Amino acid sequence: MPIELPPEILGEIFEAHEFMKKHGKIDIAQRRETMLKASALDEAETQRLVDFEKKYESFFKELKETPEIERLKMLRQLAGTANVYDKAQPGGGAQVFQPAFHTRFEHGELCAELAKFAGVKLGLSDEEILVAFAAGMVHDIGHPALSHIGDYFLENKGHGDHETRGIAAIQDKKSRVNQVLTKNGVSPEKVAEVVAEEGYLGTIQSSFDTLSYLVVDSEMIQRPIYPDNGASLIQSLAGIDKEKNKIVVSGIEPWQELLERRAEMMRDVYLNPVHRRQRAAMRHLMQTAINKGHLTLDEIKEGTDKDIEMKLQSLVQYDPGAAIFGGRNETTPHLSEYLELWGMANGEFDPEIWEFRKFDDQQSLKKFLYEKMGPKTIEQTVIVSPMDYTKKKLTVIKEASKKEMILKSQNVELDDWDTNYIAYIPKF
Repeated sequence: MPIELPPEILGEIFEAHEFMKKHGKIDIAQRRETMLKASALDEAETQRLVDFEKKYESFFKELKETPEIERLKMLRQLAGTANVYDKAQPGGGAQVFQPAFHTRFEHGELCAELAKFAGVKLGLSDEEILVAFAAGMVHDIGHPALSHIGDYFLENKGHGDHETRGIAAIQDKKSRVNQVLTKNGVSPEKVAEVVAEEGYLGTIQSSFDTLSYLVVDSEMIQRPIYPDNGASLIQSLAGIDKEKNKIVVSGIEPWQELLERRAEMMRDVYLNPVHRRQRAAMRHLMQTAINKGHLTLDEIKEGTDKDIEMKLQSLVQYDPGAAIFGGRNETTPHLSEYLELWGMANGEFDPEIWEFRKFDDQQSLKKFLYEKMGPKTIEQTVIVSPMDYTKKKLTVIKEASKKEMILKSQNVELDDWDTNYIAYIPKF
């Protein structure tokens, strides 16, 4: 018999779907028009784009409808964060934005569209643009449930990272993605190389992957960075050095700004202290469930965000809806003693229950824990590791001088929440 979900679960799913329809998806055709209105391409380039899209329209549609890409609609782009925060305070207080429901499908679709525009701007052949488009569309198909959180477990157990698994799927002749590429004369091997960011097309993929997630994510937290969807960067493309695998640009300013905006989003959204605490708590809870035999790596690899979240919720608290949605028949939670950890993973932080301490290095952290804390306390302690999110570099060739310019964020500085180990220690 089919599973009948409780009304409250059905309501949640409906509300999320309606929210996504209303707010999360500026149609890709609208994004395209926005870029054209911002003069991303000149008249001749625009005509070539129109002709190219008409010629390969059926391929674009068929590729987007493959099950590997359809699954991306069930993986949130900002997975692992309960909400998106404005000026989040490390101690727990924050002004909360709307939940970020957008998915990796929207990111991949825009990445592919940007690659198409860039290919036309650079005068690449149809074959090259098709490969670049396909790579943008499929580059995230290896993501597991909860994306980078799930990746942590799979990579540590020898399953490779999401990029490696995605490349394997592209090259697998049994996969629908491989079959659609092959049928339409697009080389799966070349697409895999671009996903691996190899060669000059890989340079395009890397750059516009970054631009795509900044465009989509900043929109969804109501702080849009690129209202033109990145047309300014398309405009600045002046060529591609296929020997050096470098983009030639008419001006470096838009590309320097790209790195500055990325670093700001890392600081304020992706890796701010509250989000890092949430993700560390979710990893900790998932590891506990794995260790106790309640969660498998296959479930993480093949499932969706909702699958894992509902299963974990049903393990720590009695919730019939979560139990049914998570595929559990038992009514008794198996990890009820980890309820506070589940709360932290979903953004809750009570200083009466948790304390946090900063440590300069891993050695001092371990010394404190093993000298001052008992095994049970250590078992539930959540540790956030340091992260330098300002390291990303981009090398471009300036058209006028023919010089290579190595660009790096200059305006964002790390603080001790980024450079220290942070331990969230239970008081219960």
